[in-house]
Amino acid sequence: MAPKCTTPLSPTHACVFNASVINWITLNEPWVHSVMGLALGVHAPGRKHNAHVEPYKCGHNLLIAHSRAVDVYRKDFKERQGGQIGITLSADWRLPGPTDNPAEMKENIAAAERSIAFHLGWFADPVYKGDYPQIMKDRLGDRLPTFTEQQKKLLKGSSDFFGLNNYTSSFAKPSDSYKPGEFPPNSSTRSFFHDEGVTAFEDPSWEPTAAMWNFVTPWGLKKLCMHISKTYKPKNGIIITENGSSWPDQSKDEGINDVKRIDFFEQYLSGVHEAINEGADVRGYFTWSLFDNYEWAGGFNIRFGLIWVDYDTLDRTLKDSAFWYHDTIAKNGFQSKYTDIGFATP
Repeated sequence: MAPKCTTPLSPTHACVFNASVINWITLNEPWVHSVMGLALGVHAPGRKHNAHVEPYKCGHNLLIAHSRAVDVYRKDFKERQGGQIGITLSADWRLPGPTDNPAEMKENIAAAERSIAFHLGWFADPVYKGDYPQIMKDRLGDRLPTFTEQQKKLLKGSSDFFGLNNYTSSFAKPSDSYKPGEFPPNSSTRSFFHDEGVTAFEDPSWEPTAAMWNFVTPWGLKKLCMHISKTYKPKNGIIITENGSSWPDQSKDEGINDVKRIDFFEQYLSGVHEAINEGADVRGYFTWSLFDNYEWAGGFNIRFGLIWVDYDTLDRTLKDSAFWYHDTIAKNGFQSKYTDIGFATP
């Protein structure tokens, strides 16, 4: 997104805000668009030849656009509608990679914190604190755009709730290119991942799903909820706007009898319940997704839905998880077989 695209909203947008919808999300997963689209180039617009600067410019302009949209809504529509507006951020939790070496563990802890800053903090810090994380400023130098004082003022507090998308988590350790005390070079051969300086990896014992990047790690969502509540203190709490899983359910029979999806929900929601009991302010949960659909970069090859879709006929069939989810909502809970959702080494 170019800076010229972040001009004040037009009368067309007024028509949108005058609609019956009262709960608004300005942007969904700006990190994904910035990095996957402008560092890795696997999402639109498919660019990666200026991966040392373009992701940060994109993220910067997205944040400014978000703050301006929120400003217009709050000035002209919020009181009339009685609604709320915010932004949804994607995040994986990072645990320090396991090691018996105290010096290595110290570096792994720093890597986990650095990774959280480069993923969650990149967008959450400006929205809730008014500026980028210091670690990003230090490592990027003048490659990281700066906000004016007016932009900082508009950004800080520009989300009425914390919209959170989470699916998976991982270990973290310093990448091979990371040098403690040294900052990454300003080079077009470098990218976001050189700047982050982290290698993320999974434990072999973690259950994989049909999406190669998604492992069953319910403790990660619990940790994220605790971290966000403590670090950002969102005034209207956290709304988990996406959480779900895909499984090898290409046939209709496989798709409908989705026992593993139900088990995924039970584990993750049990973790959220524990987080709430431990002080996290979580006020809502939405699964991804209602229907099997066309996934970013995955097309029709992976299915996240509660409803199985025949892509040839578009016939729709409720999966077992849809009935489970309905009953859970109707009863405002379920009897969980999972307690003490936390990470333990196998």
